[in-house]
Amino acid sequence: PRFVLLAGLVLFAVGLVVCAAGSNIVIFVVGRALQGLGGGLLIVPLYVLVGSVASPRHRPTFFASFSLAWVLPSLVGPAIAGHVTQ
Repeated sequence: PRFVLLAGLVLFAVGLVVCAAGSNIVIFVVGRALQGLGGGLLIVPLYVLVGSVASPRHRPTFFASFSLAWVLPSLVGPAIAGHVTQ
């Protein structure tokens, strides 16, 4: 899982650089695609590493934290965006 995790981090970082350096929308979309691929490569190795490193007692806490990291921004983000646009 470490190789896949590292590959995901590298792809995500390259995607960020491509998006930042992109001069048109096509390059930006390619950068976002690289970010998506990198992000997808990060999820499974993290679950595998938590399963192999964390004790059975602490695993639910880690997995709940991962879920919270996905849910909380989707709940709070729209309210913040609405405030910013007003």
